Amino acid sequence: MTLDKKAKAEALKKQKQLRRAMQSLPSGELFDPNYRRIQYCRYADDFIIAVIGSKEDSMVIKSDVKQFLEDSLKLTMSVEKTKITHCKDKARFLGYDITTNKIPSIKRDKNGILTRVGTGMIALYVPYEKWRDKLLDYNAMRINVVDGVES
Repeated sequence: MTLDKKAKAEALKKQKQLRRAMQSLPSGELFDPNYRRIQYCRYADDFIIAVIGSKEDSMVIKSDVKQFLEDSLKLTMSVEKTKITHCKDKARFLGYDITTNKIPSIKRDKNGILTRVGTGMIALYVPYEKWRDKLLDYNAMRINVVDGVES
């Protein structure tokens, strides 16, 4: 092996190590105190507000929205439906459970380079009760209860 081939092999090995180290790090500054983002989605009289920020920011937004609804629209927010949840927990909106996908999967792109995919993306889930009841309605599933345990 010539000197150039050895240097190239060493450089490729170092590149692989650096790429692995890079893929283990988060893609952005997670704890930047000045970074804020708000997204809002409304359907009829239901709405959800997603906040990238602190819990205090979320509480301020909640109180501002409550004040606006009371003063401008003469509406009251439902205490049992109005919640502040963390992205790891599920939030129920329009019959779906909304959460963030934190599966750190690594796949190869079209050039064969390993890249992170799917982490931090929004995921919609149909709640267990809904799809179970629908399958029971269609007689596509049967539940046997033995000693108080469904099977």
